[in-house]
Amino acid sequence: QEVKPNMDDDFDYKNFEKWDLIKLTNYYIKNYNPIAEYTKMADPPFGRTLIFMIKTHRNLWAHNHDFTFRDAFRVCDAIELFFENINFSRN
Repeated sequence: QEVKPNMDDDFDYKNFEKWDLIKLTNYYIKNYNPIAEYTKMADPPFGRTLIFMIKTHRNLWAHNHDFTFRDAFRVCDAIELFFENINFSRN
């Protein structure tokens, strides 16, 4: 079963090579309910919180705000927790 995109722009959701973090976070935010249902997300509100945290850190970095190693580790932890929450497997 495929999660149907709900995007307002020309996002090519099938061409993964062109995806970047901001497009991924926006895609998730706009398709939150079907993705949570499709992935049988462990804790959907927590997943949404994590994705907003990831997006916030990405925007701070992209707009040249101070970004420490601690911030980098924090966002890496948030990404790992997000993938665990959506039952993503690296295998």
